[in-house]
Amino acid sequence: MNIREIVNECNGYLPIKCYDKIFNIAKNIKEGIIVEVGTAHAASSIIMSKSNSNIKIYTIDKIYGGSIESRFGSYDRNKEIINDNLNKFNANNVTFLPYDSISAASYIKEKDISLLFLDADGMIDRDLKLFLPKMKIGSKIIIDDYSNKAKLKRIKKLNVKVDLKHKLTFELTNLFIKENLLKIESKCNETIFCELVSKIDLEKINDKILNAYKKIVFSEGKLQLGIKNIFSIKRLILNKL
Repeated sequence: MNIREIVNECNGYLPIKCYDKIFNIAKNIKEGIIVEVGTAHAASSIIMSKSNSNIKIYTIDKIYGGSIESRFGSYDRNKEIINDNLNKFNANNVTFLPYDSISAASYIKEKDISLLFLDADGMIDRDLKLFLPKMKIGSKIIIDDYSNKAKLKRIKKLNVKVDLKHKLTFELTNLFIKENLLKIESKCNETIFCELVSKIDLEKINDKILNAYKKIVFSEGKLQLGIKNIFSIKRLILNKL
């Protein structure tokens, strides 16, 4: 199996070394199922399928409103790409659920999740509340977009898109580490590989979770601009004077 080929064909965005770690962790899952929240175009799902064809994998993505819809077309087109990729690489142990995670959870009847992969909108508290009851202490959790910064992207003229998903993931993860829910075992760029170390009722720390959301209200980010963009902004400002 060629991981690079899968990544290229499925528009994977993580570094190859991170997909290698995902492959090895999934390979060591001996029982239960794998649940992934945030399919994108199924690169991770397929890599996990190839590493462990004996384990059932559910991958969840509502598609609409996310980055793949904005980059690759309509809901129907992205759904077609995902299914085509799963079929192309014979990922027969993967079930794609095209719903939000709350709706998708009702389709997962198995009671034992051994690996949970969170790579959606940063609201990892929501997904942990859904799936923790089906996890045992010692289960593995992969969390992407763990970074203490806002991401800014200039979309036109002086308009900037602000992405706080990474910052929210960072704040919530650190809270759950502090509450002794999980521990980080290793890190690859902005992807962390964790172990579940205790089972707590997240409803009892809702106030602390809310505070994590409040922390992202005042966030700093660096806008990366090329020379061409800098000069175009300069011209725009001068024209306004």
